[in-house]
Amino acid sequence: MNDEESLKTADIYTEDKKYNDESTEYMNIDEDATNEHLIQKQDLNLEESRYSKLYRQVASLVFMTSVDLVSFNAIQSFLPLFLLEKFPNSTPAEIGRNSGLIIGIFFVARCISTMIFGALSDHFGRKYFIVFSLCVACICTVVFPFMNSVWLLVLLRAAQGFLSSTIELCKASLVDVTTNEWLPSSIRSVLFSYIVAVTTAIRATATGLGGIIVGVMLTDGSGISKQDSFIITCSIAGGVVFLGMLVAIFMDETKKKHVSVEQHQEEELQQQENVMESLKSILYDRVNFTLIFMFFMGSLSNAASNMVWVLITQEKIKYGGLGMSPLLTGVIFLLYGLMCFLVQSTTFKPVLERIGLLATYKIGSIFQIGQCCMLAVIIYSNGLLVNSDARLPVVWVLIVAFTGMVGVGFTGASIAQTMIVNVTHHSRAKGMVQGVNGCADTLGRAVGPIMFGFIYGMFVKMSHMSTIPVVCCLVVTYGIGLILSMTLKSEVVDNK
Repeated sequence: MNDEESLKTADIYTEDKKYNDESTEYMNIDEDATNEHLIQKQDLNLEESRYSKLYRQVASLVFMTSVDLVSFNAIQSFLPLFLLEKFPNSTPAEIGRNSGLIIGIFFVARCISTMIFGALSDHFGRKYFIVFSLCVACICTVVFPFMNSVWLLVLLRAAQGFLSSTIELCKASLVDVTTNEWLPSSIRSVLFSYIVAVTTAIRATATGLGGIIVGVMLTDGSGISKQDSFIITCSIAGGVVFLGMLVAIFMDETKKKHVSVEQHQEEELQQQENVMESLKSILYDRVNFTLIFMFFMGSLSNAASNMVWVLITQEKIKYGGLGMSPLLTGVIFLLYGLMCFLVQSTTFKPVLERIGLLATYKIGSIFQIGQCCMLAVIIYSNGLLVNSDARLPVVWVLIVAFTGMVGVGFTGASIAQTMIVNVTHHSRAKGMVQGVNGCADTLGRAVGPIMFGFIYGMFVKMSHMSTIPVVCCLVVTYGIGLILSMTLKSEVVDNK
């Protein structure tokens, strides 16, 4: 081999080596790109898996909350007729007082159970207590129509309130599943906003459906007695609650693995040391104290108004009622639930972003006072046109306007109020504020029906207008909340 051939061979070797090096470099780049793509795909799959699991958990918890609302509210729409059927010698005043007592005692007992179940679930987990609560609600709902004494009905409702705390446990579970570093706060806010809208609609819809089912079964030619209609309706409601219990049985535990007993005791001691300091920060902070009292008055007024609506719609015209059947009462509550859901899902958020929480609450309170005035107009018109063919068309036009005001009022005031109370000046007192707020809500729902049951009993008599003073008392309780809100500054509430 001469020198010229040796040089050619060397050049070829060099070019081959250069080509191989470039190929290896390109292969490494392709491999890096492939690995990066795989990592991105894995991250995307992980994110999709997280959100999928989150939405399943949230949907399950909302369903269980809804069925618990069904167990309580389905009975409320036909409660006056039920009491009159069970105790035919009862006067309208006694029906009002007994209705308030049966509804209110449930929340008195639940106020106690909330603290007990909350503490136990923090240590042992939420799931089994939710299952137990729904089981109790199912049994109490099914056996309700078989009680033959007012005091047995009161005792049964007290037992259900004391031995079940589904809604509060589900709220705690919602906090568990949405408190994640990877979940943006904006999505968390949207989730809770729609959850409030759904549960609000379910609360009214359950009341409406209970009355509609009983009303349909009592139509002429059905052949179903009143007692049987109550049994069938309560059985259907109990069956719905049973479905919720099955969902609870198969759901995953939302509470993180509980700590040891020793560590739990240490945490409790540390919390107890901060209790007095947190209470002082609430009681000496005028804004926090005012907000909690506003929440109490709002819950009292809303619980009382729901009961008063049922009593007035089903009361005889000569006693100041509208003389309607449970079927028509159910239709009114369905309209109410629909209006609340529409307002919450369409206009509430834009209005809230534009004018702020406090202004939204004030507007809602004005509408709530307006709805009470509208109810007084309905009662007056119904009595004035009692012998006229125009009575029903006029009354139903007013009722549709009334439910629209209820939708705006309840959404604006109650939901904005809940969002306001969820913030506080003192970060160290947030947990205490939530606990006090929960007690204020439950106590309000207990005091409202009991108090207005007795007020209704005081005023109802042989007069077409006798129930108007009861509605005026509702105006006063809603007005107290509005007056309290006027003592607050919007920049303090909205920018806490």
